[in-house]
Amino acid sequence: MIKVERGLPSPTPLLTSERKSRIDLRLMHHFCTATVNSMNCREHPANKEAWSRHVPQMAFEHDFLMDNLLALAAVHLCHEAPHLDNNHMTAFYSGKALQSYRKALANLSRKNIFAVIIASIILSFSSLVTNRGEAVKLQGIQTGISVLLKIAGWEAAQSPIAPILGSVMWVVVPSRPITIPPKLQQMVDDIDDSDPDAPHRGVLQSCLTTLGKLYGGLLVHGLRPGIHLEILAWQFMTPGTFPSLVMERRPRCLVIFAHYLVLFEFLPRQWWTIGVAKQEVMAVSAMLGPEWQSLISVPLAAVQLCDTTQIAELLLTQLPTMDPTNPLPMEPFFPAVPSRISEDES
Repeated sequence: MIKVERGLPSPTPLLTSERKSRIDLRLMHHFCTATVNSMNCREHPANKEAWSRHVPQMAFEHDFLMDNLLALAAVHLCHEAPHLDNNHMTAFYSGKALQSYRKALANLSRKNIFAVIIASIILSFSSLVTNRGEAVKLQGIQTGISVLLKIAGWEAAQSPIAPILGSVMWVVVPSRPITIPPKLQQMVDDIDDSDPDAPHRGVLQSCLTTLGKLYGGLLVHGLRPGIHLEILAWQFMTPGTFPSLVMERRPRCLVIFAHYLVLFEFLPRQWWTIGVAKQEVMAVSAMLGPEWQSLISVPLAAVQLCDTTQIAELLLTQLPTMDPTNPLPMEPFFPAVPSRISEDES
């Protein structure tokens, strides 16, 4: 009987290229047969084919994408079999993936842009697991995807990975009522010209408006199918400067971010999403001073609940009451069409 090596060897200098290749093959097999099925692809054949066929093919042409693909497989394998102690290998592949991704991003061109987009999406998946409690870092990755999609424009719809991009960008939904929690709106309205956030009032208001569309959809349609796509897409609609403001830990930005992160409770229960909302909202709370805690009291209470219906009901208690004679303003979920990719190589 052949003994199958289940654990991954430590990445020491003694790790030969032959052994490294064997580990790579095992991780590639795990990605195509297990990780893809764990990414909510079973009910979407086109999406599954893109992940299991076209993404690996693209990875053979772009080393940085291969690094990120293998890193995600290593993270998933470590999650599935924690008793095998593969943390060392996960750290090795994750570090290599991030390093090569940054180099690819610095050398963006027509030839690699779709591979960079997929690597960004993969990195956001793995970061939800490896960077728990550090959502401020994840916000930067997600907005990077948004910028790349705007550069690629609708040409991405003609690529083999279009089903993947469609699941995160081209969500076809009707206009939504904008329902902003009054205390959040007051928080922004109270910014005077002497406040350090005065230059960013427009950014904060834009984020509140897009957040209001998510809450408006929850108010009108409840926990409808596809709500998770709209939640993920929110990060692609925020102004480009918002992630940097979050990473600076500006209190008002963190308050808005907490009211977004709590909505992760409505994402499908996958290995990379379980527990994210609670950990990230609690992490944001720890960054805020006592004077800001009352503004995130509802998200803090919501992540302590287990039932999504109860969570939704609690979140809705902070919204203004809809007056049938004075309807709330409506806006399209996606306000603009992204521009097309430049003809330049870089």
